Amino acid sequence: MLAFCGSFIFATATATTMTSSKASIACLQSNQDVTSPIATLKVNGLAPMTGPVAVDVTQSSGCEGFYVECLPTTIAKMIPNDDVLYNYFNNKKARLHKENFKNKSLLDLGFVLNNNTEYTFIVLAMGEGGEIGASASAEFNSGELAVKGSPAVVGKVVSVGTDSVTIVFTPNADVAGYGLCMFPKDTMEEELKTHGATMGLTTVADMIKRFSGKMYKEVFSKTWKGLAPNTAYDFCVQAWDHNGRFVPVQKVVATTAVLGGSGVAAVTMTIGEFGGSTETGYYQIVTYTPNDQAAVHRDIIITEEAFNQPDMGDTGVIKMLQQEYPNDPLWNQYGVDQAQWNAEPGKAYYACSIARNADGKWGELHKVRFVTPVK
Repeated sequence: MLAFCGSFIFATATATTMTSSKASIACLQSNQDVTSPIATLKVNGLAPMTGPVAVDVTQSSGCEGFYVECLPTTIAKMIPNDDVLYNYFNNKKARLHKENFKNKSLLDLGFVLNNNTEYTFIVLAMGEGGEIGASASAEFNSGELAVKGSPAVVGKVVSVGTDSVTIVFTPNADVAGYGLCMFPKDTMEEELKTHGATMGLTTVADMIKRFSGKMYKEVFSKTWKGLAPNTAYDFCVQAWDHNGRFVPVQKVVATTAVLGGSGVAAVTMTIGEFGGSTETGYYQIVTYTPNDQAAVHRDIIITEEAFNQPDMGDTGVIKMLQQEYPNDPLWNQYGVDQAQWNAEPGKAYYACSIARNADGKWGELHKVRFVTPVK
C-alpha cells in the first residue's frame, strides 16, 4: 500500500499471512533523494503461539520518536492516510516513544487481544519539529491461546444508596489487569451495538476496557454516583490474563435503594434569575424541589400562549410529562433540579412539574406563572 508523508510517498510492505514465528515490515523510501524518519517493525511470537505477542521497532536516523497502536484490522483499514493517523494519535494524546522496542510485549504497551481476531499493529514515525514521518503496519491473526491460570476478580457490594453503589474489587494473582464499567441491567450488548461502529469497538471486552478509562491491577474500591433510584445495574469487570488475552466478562448486579414514600408526591417551584443577552441568548432559572414522598419528578416551562392552546392546558401538560423518554438522561429528576431554560424577554410562561411516589402513583400537576423582564 502507499503511505503519504507530506508531499512524499513511501511504499510499505504489509505482512498479511504468518507462517513463521516472526513477520516483519519496513518502510522503504521510493525517492532516494529524500530523507524522512522511518521505523522498521517486527511482530514476534505468532506461530507457534506460546505467550504474549511482542514487537520490535527500530528507528532510522532523523526519527525523533514514534507512536504505536494495535487495532482490529477492520477498523485500521478505515484510516486513509498518515495525516489522519497523526490526528488520531494527537487527539488521544498518545505517548511518543523515544526508545527502540526489542521484543516489547503488547500487554506492556496496554494492548489486550481477543482470540482468533485479525489485528493490525501500526507505527508512525515522527521527525524533528513535529514532522510526520512514514507509517508502518503489520497485519496478524491473534490465534487461539488458552487462558493462563484462572484469572478472576471478586466484586463485593459494600454500600448502596438511592443514587450510588460502592463495590470493592479484588483480583487474584492470575489477573494481569482489569477494567470496570456500569450498564443498566441487561443492556451491555445493546450498548455495544449503539457505540461500537462509531467508536471502533468490535467486542464487549474492547468496549469495557475503553469505557473504563483506567486499567486496574490491585484491589480497588469504586463508587458510581448519579444513578437512578430503585434501578438494577450490571457492574461489569473485564479482566485479562498474563498472556494479554481477555477472559469472559464478570458481572456484579446491584439495585439502588428506593427513593420517596407512599404518600402524595409534590414539587415546589422557585423562579430565579433571568439573564443572558441578545448575542448569547436569554435564560430563566427555575428551581424545582420535590418533597420526601417523591421518587421522581419531571419539569418544564411552557409559554402561556402554548399552554392556552385547545390541546394543551393542564391535561396536555400532564400527558406530556407522564411520557417515558428513556434515552433522555435529564428527563427524570431525582432531587432538587435547578434548571436553566431558554426564554425570551417580556413573555409570560408557566413553570410546570409533576412527581410520582415510590408506589408509582402520580401527584397533581404543579404550575407557577411568571413573566420575564423586558430588556
